[in-house]
This record gives sequence, C-alpha cells and structure tokens, in this order.
Amino acid sequence: MNGYVGIMKSQFYLFKKNNLFIISQIIPLIATLLVIGYFSISKRFSSHEIIILYIELMAIFLPFYISLVVGLGLKEDQEVSYQNMLKRIIPRKITYLGKLSSILLVILTAFLINLSAVSLYLTLRYQNVNLQLLFSMGSILFIEVIFLINLHLFIHLISNFSFCVMIGGLGMIIVAIVDTGLGDNIWRYIPWNWGSRIATILYN
Repeated sequence: MNGYVGIMKSQFYLFKKNNLFIISQIIPLIATLLVIGYFSISKRFSSHEIIILYIELMAIFLPFYISLVVGLGLKEDQEVSYQNMLKRIIPRKITYLGKLSSILLVILTAFLINLSAVSLYLTLRYQNVNLQLLFSMGSILFIEVIFLINLHLFIHLISNFSFCVMIGGLGMIIVAIVDTGLGDNIWRYIPWNWGSRIATILYN
C-alpha cells in the first residue's frame, strides 16, 4: 500500500514539476470553450442536440488527448528513477496501478471541469435542460476512457512516446469517420468508438 501511494505521489510530482497537470486541463477546456462558442453563435440547436453533439465531439478528441497525456506522463517518468525516489524496490504491478490511477485522476478532473462548463452554459441559455443526460452520457464515455488509458499505457510500454501519440491520432481520425453513417456496421470492432456509440444508443 505504501508503495502504491508513493508511486501516486511521485507521478503527481512529475505532473506538477513539468506543468503536465495544467496542460492536461487547459487543452480540453480550450476545445470545450471553442465548441460552446460555436453553439452560442449558432441558434439552431436544442439543448438535447447540443449534449449529443458535444459527447460525439468529445469522443473524437479523446483518443489523441489520452495518448498525449499517457505519453507525456510516461516520458517524464523515464527521466526520474522511482526506485531512488522511494528508496525501495516496488513490484511492477504496483507501479503500473500507481501510474494508471494518477493518469485516471488527471483525466477525471478534466472530464468534470469540461462537463461542468457545458452544463453551466446550457443552464444559462435554456430553461429546461436535462443535465442528467449530459452526465450519464459522460459517465459512459469515461468508462471507455479507463480502457483507452490501459491501451495506450500498453502501447507506450512496448514502443515509445511518438508511436503512442501516433496511434492516438489515428484513433481520432477513425472515430471521426466511424461517427458518420459509414461506421454503423463496424463500430463494435473499434474500441475508440464504443463509449459514444453506446451512450448515443441508450440515450438518443
């Protein structure tokens, strides 16, 4: 348990030292504010349509964003010896769980900030807003995030930062294509698209 906590602390130390936590929060927030700005200019969307479209846009952005956060986090990790920082030998399983948990918390924070920003915008603009729909779809999307973090952790561990981000960028392009009618029959085989598709099927 102490080893797990130590890994978490050292991982957050790296995030803080290299401003990775701030960067990981600012990038999606800027994207969300741009989307909100577009919806503010365009008056043709209902609150329900905005929620659906926002979740779909978030799903497109997620593969690249997650690969970037994972890649940068592990890249900085390589520059610091955890064994020296913690003065002990830590099992690989504990190390992996510590990295996974820290990255998960960083992305969860970004999720909550961005969903809150969208909910505030919708509340100010519309009288009757189904915020439960927004957070329910967001929760399903976050379950996919857990899988994607593990996927990109694995990819980074067997390759490098550049390849990890490249796969994330490829996933973003694939989701953008699959979200059209072209992906109606193949989305089940594309993990980057599971969250948004399931959320849309359940709540749209």
